[in-house]
Amino acid sequence: MNRTRLLLARDGGDRATAYVMSNKIVRLRDRYLCTWLDSGRRNQWAVVDPAAAAVVQRGPIGDPRVDNHCGAALATEAGGIVHLMIGDHHGQFIHGQTAPDAVQWQLVEPALGHGATYPSLVCDADGTLHLAYRCRGLIPGQPYPYHLMYCRRPKGGAWTQPRPLVRVSVLEHTWLTNALEVAPDGRLHIVLSNTRKLSDRVYCYGASHIYSDDRGDTWRQFGKPQTLETPATASDLALIEAGALQPERTHTPTHPSQPTTGGPMSYYYNEILLSNPVIDPAGRPWVIVHNVLKRDAQLYRAEDGRWIPTPLLAAVKAVLPDFGIAHCGQLARHADGTLEAVLMVTHKDSPGGWGALDTELVRLLIDANGQPRHSELVCDKDPSIPNWLPSLERSPRKRPALLHTHGLNSGKNKNDLTTEVWLDMPSVVAQ
Repeated sequence: MNRTRLLLARDGGDRATAYVMSNKIVRLRDRYLCTWLDSGRRNQWAVVDPAAAAVVQRGPIGDPRVDNHCGAALATEAGGIVHLMIGDHHGQFIHGQTAPDAVQWQLVEPALGHGATYPSLVCDADGTLHLAYRCRGLIPGQPYPYHLMYCRRPKGGAWTQPRPLVRVSVLEHTWLTNALEVAPDGRLHIVLSNTRKLSDRVYCYGASHIYSDDRGDTWRQFGKPQTLETPATASDLALIEAGALQPERTHTPTHPSQPTTGGPMSYYYNEILLSNPVIDPAGRPWVIVHNVLKRDAQLYRAEDGRWIPTPLLAAVKAVLPDFGIAHCGQLARHADGTLEAVLMVTHKDSPGGWGALDTELVRLLIDANGQPRHSELVCDKDPSIPNWLPSLERSPRKRPALLHTHGLNSGKNKNDLTTEVWLDMPSVVAQ
């Protein structure tokens, strides 16, 4: 495909364009507004003119944050106002906004949430903002279990008190890869990782989906007539990938990723197994569920309350025959209904791990029936430095732009490592 690549920064942090639940590209009229986290743990933004392939405005927003888990999330109102939620790591978010004609950030809310990490922010057709995030320490004096939290803000109003929707089932650190999306009819969809501890050092890695038809007041699951009593216990939720726990999704003490390893090979990273959800014109949610243990992934869509999978590994192997699929891909929908997935992949013989040196990005174009029709590398391979942490534009006019990080993973939350931040844009006529 005819695309243009633009280097936005050489001082990005090692999680510059993370994480999967946080949208980092929106439109300002005919330009892009992008955000990333720099090596000093400060959120940066840039306005890009795609016709000139140039940055026309840039700057920081907010003070340096506590660590590299504090990237921002963007959402846009129908009138063009852009909202930005600055992340935190077990802390409080900061909400800012700007008009679309000239970026001048205004503080809306200086301290939102408690024990908060990983903001996922969307705006519905009426201008109501919806926010989902992971919370640590909801129960005073107890860091665990983590909870999936939700709150909303009506247009021009105040944020509601965050409330827990799901209580995770493991009494230890865990990822939820919590990602929120709003359908054209206003239905809210959240996908979340759902880890079950079966015995000592034996875990099953799954995923679940919940939805709301009343702007977040009540939540349900497909196939269940009753509303969820919140906070629902994660182990009581139905799984996207099957009606029961699957052996091929179960980590055992003999697997290379171990609790005692730490760093990028920690078994915790097996939980980073979801893309963001995408809703098609028919209101069907789509999401990629990864199996990091097998370096595989399935694209799921919901049909009449049932989740239907399509394998994606063969489409990756059409470009890189010796590679498998790693963690948390990204999804976006083209204006013509085509789905676009960008996947992180690693060589089948490499150790793998979060941000492995040989990580590359593969783009798939997928038709309305879930079948991959085209595969390509996003950028040239670099076996010594990973291309990773893709962030696809959520609501493109025709085709989405893509942010990604080119650089090493330090394996630590606080570091001074620098990376490159790249913007990959479709041709002007395809935007």
